[in-house]
Amino acid sequence: MRRWFNPDGTLNNGTALLVNGLGVDHPAVTRSVAAARNVPLIDLTAKTKALVESLGVEGSKALYLYNEARDNTHTSVRGATAYAGLVRDELVTRHLVPKGRMRVG
Repeated sequence: MRRWFNPDGTLNNGTALLVNGLGVDHPAVTRSVAAARNVPLIDLTAKTKALVESLGVEGSKALYLYNEARDNTHTSVRGATAYAGLVRDELVTRHLVPKGRMRVG
């Protein structure tokens, strides 16, 4: 998820959702492939969207390199850690890793 807010505080736009200049909606394609192949999918776009929106315009700056380079695409260490935590939590919740193979917290 890119940190590219609409005036209403949402991230429902092609820039935020990683729709490229050719109109390819990468998250939708990924969801479609996972469904067609019947494989588990951790929808990191949806999870990061919810997190970034919950933090708002100002609070979400810390997740990106905004303060260093006004970069709303690449995550800071804090953001990368938060996003990795979302993946870890989903792996554990959905039992996609053997018990005891992942540190939680």
